[in-house]
Amino acid sequence: MENEIGDTGKDLLEAARALAPQIRESADFIEQYQRLPEPLVTAMATAGLFKMLVPRELGGSQVEPQVYVRVIEEIARIDGSAGWCVMIPSCVSAAAGCFGEEAAREIFGPPRSYVAGSGTPIGRAEATEGGYRATGRWSFNSGCRQATWLWGSTAIYEDGTPRLDANGTPEIRLMFFPVSDCTIIDGWNVIGLRGSGSHDLTVTDIFVPSHRSLPRSSPVTPRHPDPVYAFAAGSVPITSSGVDSNTAWTALATIGFAAVSLGIARGAIDAFVELANTKVVRRGPSLLRDDPIIQFQLGQAEATFLAARALVYETIRTVWSTVQRTGTGTADQQVLLRLAGTHDASQAAQVVETVWKAAGASSIFASNPLERRFRDVHVATQNIAVGSPNYAVAGNLLLQNSSSWTSS
Repeated sequence: MENEIGDTGKDLLEAARALAPQIRESADFIEQYQRLPEPLVTAMATAGLFKMLVPRELGGSQVEPQVYVRVIEEIARIDGSAGWCVMIPSCVSAAAGCFGEEAAREIFGPPRSYVAGSGTPIGRAEATEGGYRATGRWSFNSGCRQATWLWGSTAIYEDGTPRLDANGTPEIRLMFFPVSDCTIIDGWNVIGLRGSGSHDLTVTDIFVPSHRSLPRSSPVTPRHPDPVYAFAAGSVPITSSGVDSNTAWTALATIGFAAVSLGIARGAIDAFVELANTKVVRRGPSLLRDDPIIQFQLGQAEATFLAARALVYETIRTVWSTVQRTGTGTADQQVLLRLAGTHDASQAAQVVETVWKAAGASSIFASNPLERRFRDVHVATQNIAVGSPNYAVAGNLLLQNSSSWTSS
């Protein structure tokens, strides 16, 4: 894998690895204060981790999707919340390839740029001269405490009436707000991924110029010619009934969430191996590592992990090859990416659960790294982008056209 990511990718991966000691030292702060400490945010920004997908002319790295996934996986291997807080702004930064230059430079150009937000629930924006006046409250704004810009999904109204888009459906757009226009409401009382700080966001009658919004109810067309933006933007059904999700980062969301889950699983295996090499089992003088049942369980967990990981990277390669060759991905491939990401998240949770159980009573203590990873990975699987309904979407597509995957 690392032979395929190029020099820029290798530099980003090494920068991520170099942050491991600082991330470990920040673990208690991340958990307690539900955010990354500012020195760590600064270090990550300096390393370019938040701007991996920003165009080079705006100071980003403009990397391939497999680099984005690999770097997130490496950070999440150390800490799930840290990986999540790198994934969110780097994923959303693909919007820089869809905005016009003015908005792209304003939002994503600064070195410390960190963009977060949420697509649910939907706010409301009244069309006005030059833009919109937006009001709303959105949940699940991961990374909002360290953000410079926040975004929310809004229904568009004109003279008090819902405005219809070109397809005759109610128009929905993504509005981007400077953090100074927003109010963050604490409410992230959860069992895992506490450090993601996914609090609520509110805005009240805020003016958003037209150039700082993007379509949500219809597909987004990239302006930047690099194929990574064509890979990222797309439309995918979010239910088997055919309701679509459209963003400038549709393809990157699911594989990003999968990368976090894979990193947590890899970190759990690491932690279990370290424990097994030191823990003496009560039923005998041998170490936990000498138990044949434990050896079997660890081997099975490793195989599950490697198979899941191979699926998502192979799927990325397939879709990326199509985009490079044709300039666009297919709708079927968007579903396939979501299927791979969903399965990866599910399998990652299974891996963590296997080693958590194999560790015995040791894993129930907050001082044991397996305890936190167990909580984190199960929260990660609850995100809609990797939710079980995605299996139904893929199954529905296969029933309609059994050659969907092989013809992509």
